[in-house]
This record gives sequence, structure tokens and C-alpha cells, in this order.
Amino acid sequence: MGRETLGVSMKMKLIAASFVLAVGTLAAPAIGQSDTVSTLLETANDLFGAQGFKPTGWRERGSIADDAEARHSIQLTAGTQYAMLGVCDDDCEDLDLEILDPTGRSVAEDEAADDSPIVNFETESAGRYQVVARMADCDAAPCAYGIAAFAK
Repeated sequence: MGRETLGVSMKMKLIAASFVLAVGTLAAPAIGQSDTVSTLLETANDLFGAQGFKPTGWRERGSIADDAEARHSIQLTAGTQYAMLGVCDDDCEDLDLEILDPTGRSVAEDEAADDSPIVNFETESAGRYQVVARMADCDAAPCAYGIAAFAK
């Protein structure tokens, strides 16, 4: 099992989608931060689908203050390749994700200075994994975020 991240092209597509959404949000202020997160998560279904991933149905949403974290639990099966995507609202500058296996060992992380972390990993064992979302930089706390899981 190795720590991998999805290709740069997927990140670029997500960044482009974020930009288009941000421009749309400026033009239509009625769209709330929560809607921004929802729209980005929906866009991800097509992008991950093009890479052979299918949505697992697991999604988490919330809000986190600057320099804080939130933990979420997900049941995963052994020998499956997963991708987890994090997205956040327009006030978020840097969201990080880390995946911990059932023993608490880190199996994947994305700590790049961006607002759309993606982690890709294969599970060695079945069990309850922890998905840790860290808000590394939020301009107007708390920042809304969402996480979605995909598998292939």
C-alpha cells in the first residue's frame, strides 16, 4: 500500500471548477457558502468518474475554525482503492486531509497549500478509518467544508 495522490490534471480540473464557481458566486451573491461546497462535491462525481472511481455515498460536511480539525469515521473494506476529496468555501485558503487506519496509523495525507485536498490510497484491512480535515487557513472563520469518498 503506498501513499499516492491523484494526478495533477485532476487537481487542475478541480481548481478550474472552483474558479468558475467562485466567479459565478460573485455574479450571484444569493449562493451561500454551503451551496459552494455542495456544488463542488457534485462536480467531483464527474471528475472522479473519469478516473474510474464511483461515489461510495459517504459524505461529510461541517465548518471548522482556522487552525482546527474535525474527525469523521468511515467503514472501509480491505483491498479497495479509495480516493477522498475535500472542498471548502470561498473564505478557505488551505484545507488538508489525512486518513488514519483502524490502528491510528496515517495511510494517506494531502497537506499541500490548496483548498481541494485529494488523497488516494488502498486499504490493507477492513475497519473504521478516520478522515481528519484540518483547516490550515481560513480567512473568515469558521469555513464550511465537505468531504466525499470514492472507490474503484
